[in-house]
Amino acid sequence: MKDNTVEDSINIITLCTPTYNRKDDVRQFIDSINNLDKNGHNFDLMVIDDASTDGTSEYVREYHPDAILISLPENVGPARARNMAINHCQTPYIAFFDSDAVPHEDWFVNAIKYLEENTIIAGKVLRPDSSVEWGSRRAAFWGGSHPTTIERANAGSSCNMIVPIKLAKRTGGFREDFFVYFEDTEFCIRARVMAGGEVRYADDLRVVHHHHSMNTPARERLFWRNKIVGMLDLYQNSFKRLAFLAVSFLVLFQHLTRPRTFLASLQGFGQGLMMWLKRKDRGTPPSYL
Repeated sequence: MKDNTVEDSINIITLCTPTYNRKDDVRQFIDSINNLDKNGHNFDLMVIDDASTDGTSEYVREYHPDAILISLPENVGPARARNMAINHCQTPYIAFFDSDAVPHEDWFVNAIKYLEENTIIAGKVLRPDSSVEWGSRRAAFWGGSHPTTIERANAGSSCNMIVPIKLAKRTGGFREDFFVYFEDTEFCIRARVMAGGEVRYADDLRVVHHHHSMNTPARERLFWRNKIVGMLDLYQNSFKRLAFLAVSFLVLFQHLTRPRTFLASLQGFGQGLMMWLKRKDRGTPPSYL
């Protein structure tokens, strides 16, 4: 259902970035936010400084005193930082960006038309050369996501994602035990299957991501670990869990041609399975809100 408060509210949405030791990126991000076409509306700006040591908090405090700044005493990871942002948010919607992302000038006016109280909006993420890093994607049975049509898209990237606060709280927030990687896709899946929400892709909601992550062994290990844990919790019967593990194992072995990341992926698979088996509350995704 379309949110009827959009036209009447001044501050309908909070634009938020978690950041860690990226003061120059934060400066560029805030400059781009201030240059957005607002078309008579306004927004809150929030920066979650995840224990940076490069003067990020001091910069925001001095040059952007109107921004909501939350400075964390220790590095907790982007998932927990986003959950803190959700809990501190004073608007019905919150948009998440990576601090090294630059929204296009028309981002805000386009975002307003998509706001719905039960729908996560996933935007397009472009690389600096204008190639697509994240477009319309659909969550797969084996975890992760794959390219699809705009109509079938149901997964988003936290580099460019709008979340209704009420839906986020019903969902339970981003999984903090993941720390980083796969937490955004898992959040979208859980919002759909456990909180009654929807995910919609908006092709004209664009950001340029200047330092997109590479497929390093460390990234692949964490991605597979988190994917195994998250999907085993989401599948609520033994048959689906066994099928998921079997399909995931086959998918993993398709990467044998990339030995640099294959062993890390295999390690992550094993770590994720052991991590899930050791949990007393396995089968129940934790809530953090």
